[in-house]
Amino acid sequence: MLADLGHVQLERGDTAQALATWRDFPDCAEGVRSVRINDGMTNIAARLQTLPLDPTAGELTERITART
Repeated sequence: MLADLGHVQLERGDTAQALATWRDFPDCAEGVRSVRINDGMTNIAARLQTLPLDPTAGELTERITART
């Protein structure tokens, strides 16, 4: 799942790649309702809070908030 891949990328210090991966996740999940997707969105949102000054993180936070 893209949420997990982004987490691994972030843990490895590749913030830009993690954000790019997470940016694709809401589009891939469009129209799909599942607990796993909701959990992925929640986990991404929690990790984005550690990147408050990054404009891409802010944009992605807004997209995830609008979806939930």
